[in-house]
Amino acid sequence: MGVAPYHLASTLSLVIAQRLLRTLCNRCKKPVKLSSRALIQEGFSQGQLDNLQLFAPVGCDHCLAGYKGRLGIYETVPITEAISRAIINGENSIQIAELASKAGFNNLRQ
Repeated sequence: MGVAPYHLASTLSLVIAQRLLRTLCNRCKKPVKLSSRALIQEGFSQGQLDNLQLFAPVGCDHCLAGYKGRLGIYETVPITEAISRAIINGENSIQIAELASKAGFNNLRQ
């Protein structure tokens, strides 16, 4: 963006990422079974699969193709001293994400 790294490091206090997810219609959604292998490949752990209940869209008079409304998912990362130093040193986004993870911040997928 053409902004000097030291300007970013000194002015940023928080970074927020957002995704909007479609929500399933509560009136017509139906339970669905997926293989444990497929779910693990998508990033679920074996422990998460024990009580996992998944649903699929159907569609009814009260929704649009089985979806009704949206839900926001947010990731917030306060700029710590270590992250600020990484920005000043010109480290890439992967390295900065690793620092945030080590500081205990979850990413959007988590």
